This record gives sequence, structure tokens and C-alpha cells, in this order.
Amino acid sequence: MTPSPPQLQMADFNTPADHGPAAARRRKNAWMSQRLGSILLITLGLTWGGITACSMAIEDWETKIQAAALVVALVFGFLSFRESSLLAWLNSVGGIILTVHVAAAVVSGFQSDVPSEHILRYAALLPAFSVLLSVARAGFQSVEKVRLGLTIAGLVFVVFHLTELDYASLTDPMYRISVYLNPNSTAFIASMISLSAAGWALRPNTRSWVRVFWFAAVLCCAVLLLGTKSRTAFLALAAGTLAYSWIRFHTLPARIATIAVIVLGLAYAFQHRETITDTMSLDEKERSIETGTGRYEIWRFLLTTVIPENPWLGIGPGQHTDLVLAATGSTNSHNGFLTSLADTGIVGTLPLFLLTGLCFRAVWQRRKRADQAWVAAIFAAGVVESLGESVFFSIGNPASLLFMLAVATLATRSSPETAPDPVPAPTRPHVPDKLVLRVVQ
Repeated sequence: MTPSPPQLQMADFNTPADHGPAAARRRKNAWMSQRLGSILLITLGLTWGGITACSMAIEDWETKIQAAALVVALVFGFLSFRESSLLAWLNSVGGIILTVHVAAAVVSGFQSDVPSEHILRYAALLPAFSVLLSVARAGFQSVEKVRLGLTIAGLVFVVFHLTELDYASLTDPMYRISVYLNPNSTAFIASMISLSAAGWALRPNTRSWVRVFWFAAVLCCAVLLLGTKSRTAFLALAAGTLAYSWIRFHTLPARIATIAVIVLGLAYAFQHRETITDTMSLDEKERSIETGTGRYEIWRFLLTTVIPENPWLGIGPGQHTDLVLAATGSTNSHNGFLTSLADTGIVGTLPLFLLTGLCFRAVWQRRKRADQAWVAAIFAAGVVESLGESVFFSIGNPASLLFMLAVATLATRSSPETAPDPVPAPTRPHVPDKLVLRVVQ
């Protein structure tokens, strides 16, 4: 008796068939589901970054627009990860640490009776970070999708500013582009987007035309960065580039080549030091590096007057700006760490120091992971930028969101970089011969 197909399947111990219309439908549905998930994540980054990039274009609407952007991000996060996008902070050490910072800011705000808008700006960090943590917990491919959306949104910002740039004044030390953001904020976005774009350009197995596109994006960012004359952003870019190069090109010849490029760059800068000094206004009275463009005076005022008077919970979210303006004529503290100390005190700032330390530890642990190079670059650049600007742990533009995405990635446990294991061949269990004969018959 010749066995029928169902009998043969039984003889093969009920192994599910991978052929036929049903299997084809399953594969198609799985592919469509994966495709839809990728589109949602890219759209999440693109809309969130795009809306925040223009949030300051309309005067007095900055907070409302950024709140709307966060709502959009929460919607896309919920569509992608359901309730886990709202609760990811509960299952993460980094999320709990940031919660302590937010709680301290809220308590400080109510204690100092500050406007609710300032309290909400700090409170918004928690749901935003929760969405990014859910992305990081979903896997590195999900992180890459959101990063792509944020990078494209930032690139649109860069291209728009290039249309407003006076190219004839690029080398003029007195010219600094300012459209609806100040030059330093514009430069920060340009430097962070250039680092992310360079990471895309240098990915292995990238098609030639894609590589050319991303290198062109890096060039656009560099031109805009020169138009801002921001020394802080240049330092942030240099720190990010060094971190990226050291991890991405980790072989001995590659590192020797990296060091050689740095030495050649320093030699070129020394040879043309007068031109660089003039172009970047290094010795100009108002922007001299000897005074830190007035930053040293601001920091001294905060460290000797504001912070000692309110050491534990600070003076309340956003309250330091008026004091700094009255004392020094500047609009902010130009230092993210001091901003946190002034606004939320030691109780609110220690969690940020702890989270930053955990991220540096994660960078060190993943230093041999080439795929993590861009994460280290974005994180290092964001920390360096925060030493001279008040952008530390912020969600107000695509560059800050990239930094928060890097923090979320570093705060999430990472699987080792290994090639995916091949699917094991099904093993044939031991079955008595009589049972096989009975099934075939």
C-alpha cells in the first residue's frame, strides 16, 4: 500500500509543511508586519524630530509644539510596542534613575511655585525616555530605524538653513547664521546630524549611491557648522569623531591611521593658526576663549551665589535664567550640569551624573562592537556640548533626541555581537520501528 501525503507527514512526525498557499500567506503576513513595524519606527523618528526642529520658529509656542511632538511620539510608540512604550522606564535602571531626577524637579517646582510650563518641560523627559527605552529594548534594528528618522529630520533642518546661509560671509568672523535658533543651537544640530550621517555612510556593505548621499549630508552639515562659528559644537564634533573612529576602526593599522589623521589635522591647524584664530574669533574681545565668551563669569555666579543658597532642590525648573540675565546679561547658564544643579539641586543632579556614568561604562564595555560606534559618538558629543551649552538631557530638537536615543541604547542591556545562529535541522526522535510501520500501513 502506497502511503498518502498525510500519512507521509505523519511518518515525518508531523513536521509542519513549509510549502503551499497557507505557508505563502504566513510568510507574506510576516513580511508585511515587519515592513509596517519598520515604517512606524522611521515615522516615529521623522515626525518627532521634524516637529521639534521647527518648534522655536513660532514665538511663544515652543513648549506647546514640543508637547504636541511628544504626543505624536507616544502614539507611534504605542502603535509599535503597545503599553510597554509607556512602562519601559519601570523595567530599566536608567529609567528609574531618570525618574528620580524628574521627581526632584517636580518637587522643586512646586516648592518654589514656578510656572507649570517649566515643571512640565522636566516631567516630559520621563514619557519621552520611556518611548526611547522601548525602542532600545526591541533590539538594535529598531534603534536604527528611529535613528534614521531623526537623522533625516535633522538633515531637512540643515538643508533649510543652508538656503538662508550667506556663503560670501562664511569666513567673516562677525557673521554667524541665526534664523529662528541661535547659532550655537543650530551648530549643535549640525554636528550631531553629521556624526549620525557619517555612521550611515561608513556602514559595511552600503551601496555606493547611498554612501555618496550620506557623505554629501556630512558636507552640508560641515558648511552650516562653519557658518555658525560655534567652538563648542566643533569640540563636540571632534569628541564624537574620535569616539567613533576608535570603536569603528579598532584594528591596530586603522588606529594608527586615525592617529596620523589627527596629527596631520593639528599640524595643519598650527600652520594656519592665524586664519583659524581670525575666522573663529578666538581672540576677539566679545568671543575670546580667555573669557569663554562670558561663560566663566556665569559659572562663577552660579557656583558662588545661586547654587550654595539652594543646594539640595535648587531654585526651581527654569528659574536660573532670570537670575543669570540680571547678573551677567546672558540668557542661560551655558552648562547643562550647572543648569541642573541650579534648577533641581544636588538631589536632582546626582541621578544625571549616575546615569551618565553608567552610559560611559556601557561605552567601555562595548568598545569592541563596531555597530555601537555611532552610539558612543553621539553620546560623547552630547556630553561635550553640554559642558558649554544647556542641552543636557533635553528633547527639544532632533539632535537632543539622538542623544537621548543613545542614552536609552546604552542604558539597555545589549546582546553580544555575533552572527545569527543557523536554524538547527530538526532532529528525528527515536520511535520504535513497529510504530512507523503501523503509520505507513
